[in-house]
Amino acid sequence: VEETLKIKESKLCFHAVIKSIDSIASKLKNIPEIRIKYFMEIKQMLDERELFFHAGLCCVHSAMIVSQYLSFKHQNKKFITFGKDIFDKITSNYTEECFTFELV
Repeated sequence: VEETLKIKESKLCFHAVIKSIDSIASKLKNIPEIRIKYFMEIKQMLDERELFFHAGLCCVHSAMIVSQYLSFKHQNKKFITFGKDIFDKITSNYTEECFTFELV
């Protein structure tokens, strides 16, 4: 989070800031809660610039993470009646959002 604040306060252009924040978040794929927080932060920045389509995609990516998380945590229950196919129709980035848990 400290790195994110430094990036926001830097003199980087808007797109470089977004890319840097996403790069940090990508390194945290095994922690879905943090990844979603980063997506919501990026979404807010995009909303402020009225880039609503891209902001909406941040919500879709967050939904993909939640879907995967619920499927992983509750493998014997069906919480979500749709799967990967519905997300593939919206964006081809589903596999980018796949995460793995480090089992302790």
